[in-house]
Amino acid sequence: MTAFRKLLGAYMMGTAVFVAAWFVVNPFFDVSGIWDVANYLMAVSLVAALVFNVRRKFRERREGEGDLCKSLRRWEAILRVYLTAGVTILFFRNWFLEIAGADGDASTTGLVWIAVNVLFPLAAGATGLTLWRESAGR
Repeated sequence: MTAFRKLLGAYMMGTAVFVAAWFVVNPFFDVSGIWDVANYLMAVSLVAALVFNVRRKFRERREGEGDLCKSLRRWEAILRVYLTAGVTILFFRNWFLEIAGADGDASTTGLVWIAVNVLFPLAAGATGLTLWRESAGR
């Protein structure tokens, strides 16, 4: 299980770096289809991050509120759940609209994609780093 968590953490961090880098350099290149592939990679990362962060939140809650360190870890877990849930909702809403061929309001859809592409690397990168560190025993 430790190797799987480490591999999943590396996958999430890699996806986060790819999305952040491609979001920045995308205006300079006209390569069609990159975001179509990235959407599938992001979907896997977001679902895994949401599952991991919810499980971590419940684990921190079970461990109680003994000292300040545990309390801070608990708040961190709660914030990560809400960040990941928010990005996941925005992502899947826009992605399903795109798959269905219904663009909706183009300006709103574009702004939501910008928000997703900015927040996704934060959520997936932080979760991936946590998975990597926890699997290494830190």
